[in-house]
Amino acid sequence: MSTISTPPPGAPHAPGQTAPHLLQPEKRVLSTLNTDGSRRWIRPRLAPGRFLSARRAVGYALIAVFVSLPWLKINDKPVILLDILRREFTLFGRTFLPTDSLMLALLMVSLFVAVFFVTALLGRVWCGWGCPQTVYMEFVFRPIERLLTGAPGHPPRRIPAARAIKFAVYLVLCFALANTFLAYFVGADSLVQWVQRSPIEHPLPFLVMAFVTALMMFDFAFFREQLCLIACPYGRFQSVMLDRDSLIVIYDRLRGEPRGKAGRAKAACVPASAPAPATPAGLVAADSAGGLQLCLPTLDQPAVPSAGGCKGNGACSGNCRSKAIAQPPAAISATPATPPAKGDCIDCTMCTQVCPTGIDIRDGLQLECIGCAQCIDACDSVMDKLGKPRGLIRYSSQNAVERHRRRFLRPRVLIYPVILTVLLSVLATLLLTAKTADFAVLRFRGMPFNTTAAGEISNQITLKVTNRSDQPHLYAVSITGPGSPRIQVESNPILIKPGEMKTQPALVLIDPAVFKMGICDVNLTLTDGDGLQITRSYRLLGPSSRNAEHAKPQTSAPAPAVNEETRHVPHA
Repeated sequence: MSTISTPPPGAPHAPGQTAPHLLQPEKRVLSTLNTDGSRRWIRPRLAPGRFLSARRAVGYALIAVFVSLPWLKINDKPVILLDILRREFTLFGRTFLPTDSLMLALLMVSLFVAVFFVTALLGRVWCGWGCPQTVYMEFVFRPIERLLTGAPGHPPRRIPAARAIKFAVYLVLCFALANTFLAYFVGADSLVQWVQRSPIEHPLPFLVMAFVTALMMFDFAFFREQLCLIACPYGRFQSVMLDRDSLIVIYDRLRGEPRGKAGRAKAACVPASAPAPATPAGLVAADSAGGLQLCLPTLDQPAVPSAGGCKGNGACSGNCRSKAIAQPPAAISATPATPPAKGDCIDCTMCTQVCPTGIDIRDGLQLECIGCAQCIDACDSVMDKLGKPRGLIRYSSQNAVERHRRRFLRPRVLIYPVILTVLLSVLATLLLTAKTADFAVLRFRGMPFNTTAAGEISNQITLKVTNRSDQPHLYAVSITGPGSPRIQVESNPILIKPGEMKTQPALVLIDPAVFKMGICDVNLTLTDGDGLQITRSYRLLGPSSRNAEHAKPQTSAPAPAVNEETRHVPHA
């Protein structure tokens, strides 16, 4: 095996020596790159069919949902509002606060498990049918491009300034989509007010909208399918999420191979000058000089070669250079072999011409395949014209095509639903048992306890109450425990507006005789008069029991001046 030595970069070449050529890959590295590394622009043809009609209906329905969701409300709240600045996440009438981190985590994990489960069953159905990149690219931006510049495979349209018009329409669409996208984070009502006012009054939202518009313009006008091939990690994860029984777009190689258009076989002459194994009858022909040559049937040779070559009938001229086999010409029969039967694939390349990512599905499962089924519609159309059954390219699995069997029940298909059911059950339980208020008891900074002039032990604490309801409430705090403890709060009950959180200092007084080993457990209860009752356990600190009777009364230090803290938190 020969090797190619390449001098280091920048090293001069010897006189008369040419620079070495770079090794070329056997196949295309990326469907959007040419062999020289330049961009290969993909303009796929449109293949009408049943799957395109279904995808178009689904795509336009999803666009309608995306545009209308910010304007719809449930219980006077947006269906979806992701207010990052206020840390408020409203989903279908339910608002999640920062204290709901467990529920949000369960929701996110459930979404991921659901994606794994759907992928194991249906492959990349999300990429081809529901992904916003695919939906807007294939059903909004590409149709506009075909309308103004002409569809591939058809004569180009001669519209003056078509390119400028196309980008102007793209810019208007991206501006509208960017504002709709912004409405998911600021709310439709705020968006309407901002649109009617000067951007100087709200510079940050305006800059966000302008950035999103520019980003969408770059994506749909330039980056396009490269987002699926380079930026999106989902395609690279499919090797982990798929198995040989997952539903994918697949080419039936057993039915389609060997490819080629219908036609009779022709004989090709191969010189027999090199040592060769014994040739079977029907593959050897004699030339006019008494020598022999091998005549192999092929499908890609012309019916009548050039002068002096093989005639295709087994009788070769003297210009052939094969003289190795010296046998009498009369003893040889030059009958070409019967070619193998052709498959249903006629190698029309329509499946490649309609692919939005520019791949050849006949090469097998590839990360660039988004499962859009355009190659299925194109191949079905060709099969209909040839009078052959559909399904040469179809939705199926590798085992179903190669082994003619498919397992529906398999470990991952059974495990994913179990995990998803557990996660959703826990999430539903938390949602159903959630209270309309949050109540927390915190230990105050400073001395753990003091002894009052009356001989009682005092503990300073901090009460944190959050109103998660849509109405103002009066919240009262009470305490129970051994020794009849008492609680002193600056204002009890506490008035809290909807979506507000108040923090107030409090003082707990208790008999020192109830302390055992310096601790005493009590319960603090929050009520609002409407049936709400939240109880929190709290451990008071005090003197040990053996020293309690010798504890000297001390003047209780006044509680540090702590201003009542009121903060606004998102509504429930």
